[in-house]
Amino acid sequence: MTPPTPPPVTLIIDVDDDTRVLQAARASSDPQAGQATVDLTPHTPRTAYLPRDILRALGRTDYQPTASEPITAAPAWRAAACWITVLGIRRLVILRAHHLAEARTRHIAQLRQDTGIHLVLIAQPPTRTAAAQLRTRLARHHLDHDLQQITDSHEALDLLGPPTPHRPQPVPDHTMPLPDLPRLPVARFRAELRRCLPAADFARVDAQYWAGLYAARAYLTRHPGLPTQQDLEFFLSRLTTSSPSLRHTLTRLRGAQAGFLRAGLLLDLPDDLETATGPGTTTRPFTPYTAHRISRGIPHPLQLAALTALLTTGTHPDALYATPVAALDERCTRLAVPDVWHPEHGSTTPPPAVAYAVPPRARPVLRTALRFRRSEQAQDHFLLFSSSFGHRLTDLAHDAAVDIPALGPLQPGPDWHHRARCARPATTTPHTSTDQPPQHHPRTKEELQLAAPPHLLSSHQRAELLATIGPPTDTALPHDQAAPVVEILRHYLGSRRPPVSVSEDLLADVRFGEEGLGCSGFLAIDAGSFLCWSLAVSAG
Repeated sequence: MTPPTPPPVTLIIDVDDDTRVLQAARASSDPQAGQATVDLTPHTPRTAYLPRDILRALGRTDYQPTASEPITAAPAWRAAACWITVLGIRRLVILRAHHLAEARTRHIAQLRQDTGIHLVLIAQPPTRTAAAQLRTRLARHHLDHDLQQITDSHEALDLLGPPTPHRPQPVPDHTMPLPDLPRLPVARFRAELRRCLPAADFARVDAQYWAGLYAARAYLTRHPGLPTQQDLEFFLSRLTTSSPSLRHTLTRLRGAQAGFLRAGLLLDLPDDLETATGPGTTTRPFTPYTAHRISRGIPHPLQLAALTALLTTGTHPDALYATPVAALDERCTRLAVPDVWHPEHGSTTPPPAVAYAVPPRARPVLRTALRFRRSEQAQDHFLLFSSSFGHRLTDLAHDAAVDIPALGPLQPGPDWHHRARCARPATTTPHTSTDQPPQHHPRTKEELQLAAPPHLLSSHQRAELLATIGPPTDTALPHDQAAPVVEILRHYLGSRRPPVSVSEDLLADVRFGEEGLGCSGFLAIDAGSFLCWSLAVSAG
């Protein structure tokens, strides 16, 4: 993207060294409002200090002694340009501009050209000769075109504007913990929690449950039909990446499963969610406090983006290390991380990447990293988080001063949302060989009689029950098949959840109230969806 044409440079010559001008310049600095004031580090002719001063003015880092490697001059200038563009800085005020040496002036001119900012220089030259030398340096680097020079203090105060209101620093995060949740089937999750939890605890759990249900309903409304695997991963990641704890994650996913069931879809989740890696399990919410903490200790955009990705994806660092530049979309809302656990990883035809959602507060960080790599002329296959992993991670985590779960002991294997599946109700048992004839499944009540409740059945037994449904195009079961199915449901779901009569018309549109599903309103699904919901999902 071509930067806009920058406005003329404004040079304020404060010969009288009026302290009101400096105070007004510092008080009007507000990066969130598009204006930043840079106070030059005195007696430092090295060019690496000026971009660090600019980054400090943008609120990116305090440059305290860090454990990681310091950022050098060239990357620091590129980082300053990227942050100015991403944060939308329109005016950059530089104090003590009469101390700008030749190299610094050249870099300032390039920064103005790359970002299109309005550059305001405030100088207190001790003599007229020093003022003339400053104007000569500006002319050598083409900063004197339509130069606006101000010598009156009142005019300078009017240009700088009133002081900005004080913005307090973000307070530490505090989340009310959820009570210990028993393992309950989806069909009875909310109803059982209402029965066994106090009112206050149930209200907190119920809010997370409805968040998942409404998110699933909104997603399926915008994207009707069976979602692709990557779309499902993106939805699950977006739902859980802001989850404060594992209990919040599990409750939201239970609500999402209920939302999918409303659309006649089965959301199958792994059984090891408590120990698996991924969004909502090995992540931390990217809150204003977390963003403030890591930005004050990590100066490099790529290193800051790497830690942000670890916090928001929860995946293994080896997977993020292999992430290419093309893995991040231009809007920085989706990150596609290579599936390093797939057997075909590294081949000429690599497997599909794992999709992760980028939280809104983390997008400026990743957008800056993307612009930084583009400014280095990095191609799409280059690594996105270059020079940010390996032995540096420990030092970066120390500088970030936040707990990063993805840097602790992790269970090897794909993330949980990559192993999640969404499918329509199964109708037949898959056959691994074409040499064997398809097996005939039981059709009578006696053959369908179960030895254990549905949530204790094995996968093979559940598949055998699901095979009694018939083709997915059928709107109802034949009467001889519907009778044993209804008897089984009546026996194991209890008398307070009667499945309705054996009428084929009613079986085609089974409706249950709040007590049956565990959520308010009514649920309308076909007979096949209902049986899968009652039996297959109950083990989750």
